[in-house]
Amino acid sequence: MTMANLIKVGYSSIQWPLFSTTKHVGFARMISTGMMARNATAAAHQQQSSENIEQTSQEQLQAKSSILTHVASTANNPVSHNMEHVRHFYTVSKPDLDAILEKALPRRMTRFSKLVGSTDILIREPAIDIINSIRNRSIDQQPPRFIISGKDGVGKTVTLAHVIHYCYRSNWFILHVPSVYKWISPYPEIKKSHRRKNYWDQIEHACEWLTLCKTINRHLIENMTVTKTFHYGRGDKFVEGDSFAKVIEQGLLKSEFAVDVIECMINEVATQTKIPVLYAVDEYNGLFGKSAVQDWEKNYIDPARLSLVRHFIDILRPHYRLRNGAYVMAVSRTGVPRSECFSTKKLLPGLGIRRSQPFQSSVISNLTKEEVQLFIRYYKMKSWLNCEDETEVNEIYNLTSGNALLLNKISAWN
Repeated sequence: MTMANLIKVGYSSIQWPLFSTTKHVGFARMISTGMMARNATAAAHQQQSSENIEQTSQEQLQAKSSILTHVASTANNPVSHNMEHVRHFYTVSKPDLDAILEKALPRRMTRFSKLVGSTDILIREPAIDIINSIRNRSIDQQPPRFIISGKDGVGKTVTLAHVIHYCYRSNWFILHVPSVYKWISPYPEIKKSHRRKNYWDQIEHACEWLTLCKTINRHLIENMTVTKTFHYGRGDKFVEGDSFAKVIEQGLLKSEFAVDVIECMINEVATQTKIPVLYAVDEYNGLFGKSAVQDWEKNYIDPARLSLVRHFIDILRPHYRLRNGAYVMAVSRTGVPRSECFSTKKLLPGLGIRRSQPFQSSVISNLTKEEVQLFIRYYKMKSWLNCEDETEVNEIYNLTSGNALLLNKISAWN
């Protein structure tokens, strides 16, 4: 056997009787000793590499644990949130996300949540102020009203979603409109109302809202009942004792009367006092602005002439107002000329201001530098970004001015 063959075969397959001389035996033993030493060295390197990897993993876990301590809140139930939890993230459970917040949160945020595997909301002071006011309200007084305003992309919708989540976990009945501008945008499916002269019904929007109401308030509607007879359609009616679940099902089955069913629901919910009600409307100023919906003669329809919009305006009036609950609305520049100001008085026309009175203004500002740093730590915790150097934080803060939307775009997940 030549040296090349001996090396190729290796120590494990050597047949020692083939070596007839002492010289050959010594040579084979030398090769075997060298191979054993090389294998031992490789094993030592492999063990050291495994130890280094394990140590690195432990350091990463410790780093994430440290970040988690500074970023995440231990109170994931918004009912327990107070000022002590401000500037911490809390995690929304999957059932709560599916039941209510998937429609309440911005789409860009829900997309990111699917990428990282969890939905987390930064607890900010304006949301806690509203929650505390709602929590400490007196049932004997007029329901409080809040209008959330602020520049584009500062977190108005997320603040509203946080309040909605609090009320949902507190067993409130929730009248939620995720987007008013969807209702006043051009849409072919309109028909003349059979209940009100010169009014128009949007059947598909009405069915969507009934489905949303059913999903959000599923745990309440079986035990809530109609208190007086309500006629709809041709000879159809709801009578005292009919459950809200039955009312909603009838509206979905007989979709041409869905708008009428919503009127019945709102009237019943507003006048009862047993269960508190949250009136939560995003893009609220759209109720009082200009509509892009056209009638059959191509004339633009005033939003107040759209039956669905009208029902949510009427509940603001003193005679129809909530008996037990709160109003929380967010204004938006969606569908408004970019030249318009961000203030509530500029975005709401005279009728909107009058219908909203008395209200408290909650202005959402850009993120502070500390909150930007919290977001960066949060992204690092989610293995999305890997920068926490003070220089990098300052650069991101200067580029975005603390605007949450710009921060999301710079983080490249929008």
